[in-house]
Amino acid sequence: MINRVKMLMQNNPEVKINFHINTVPWRSLHMHEYWEIQVMLSGKVGNTINSNSHVLEYGEVQIVRPDDKHQMSYANRKSYECLNLEIKEEVFIQICNSLYPGCLENLLSYTESVPVFHLSEMVLYEFRKLISYTMQKVELIDKSRQFFLLKILIKCLCEYIDTRFIQNTIEEYSFTDNFIRLLELPENVGLRLHEVCEKFPCNVEYVIRKFKTSGLESPNIVFRKIKLRYACGILRTTEYSISNVSNMIGFGSVGHFNALFKEEYGMLPAEYRKKYSRK
Repeated sequence: MINRVKMLMQNNPEVKINFHINTVPWRSLHMHEYWEIQVMLSGKVGNTINSNSHVLEYGEVQIVRPDDKHQMSYANRKSYECLNLEIKEEVFIQICNSLYPGCLENLLSYTESVPVFHLSEMVLYEFRKLISYTMQKVELIDKSRQFFLLKILIKCLCEYIDTRFIQNTIEEYSFTDNFIRLLELPENVGLRLHEVCEKFPCNVEYVIRKFKTSGLESPNIVFRKIKLRYACGILRTTEYSISNVSNMIGFGSVGHFNALFKEEYGMLPAEYRKKYSRK
């Protein structure tokens, strides 16, 4: 059943905030002067903004900025529910500024791609409760109260989105820090990267992306340096042969081990042992 409310924004300048549940795609490419926040409540739908296509799925939130050319299309011919919040620009800016200075800049801090965010199950559950309450009250209260409720709804979303910018950054570094700690464990130094990934568990490609977005060297290089540092400790404190040391840190070829060690420390393992051995 179609439950689409007319876009009052374009016809009535007094309307500052509007919302409706969208269950049928708006297929024609269009644009408008107000902000739009789309929240997927169920299913998924195809969405294109300025030639960038993305399938919005359950729990995802997308921001459509003023003058963005966009359209929606069925993703799999199945039903979906998408909450559309339409906000006049002056109101959107007012709400952002009421949070703290710079909130709007954070929301727009990456303009290369379409701003898409994912709500956790807990946040989505609370959000749906607020939506349900707001929609029940809209027809029963005066316009000023309606405006207030809808403003709270948008403010909650803006607060959450802004928090995600900070949380995503923390999660990026938390992941890489934890993964590096895993690489440094003595029982893992002799493994290969993909073997450590299986213990995390995650795939190598994902780890590579995480290290790149965190501004770190590749995990292979980081792991190699950890292995070589570990080898230094063995060389200083034991009498294991160079071949055994090479095997202990996962380098099958002594020649390869010698070459990498000299590249890192400017001397061969045997020379390092002679210079720094505690025996």
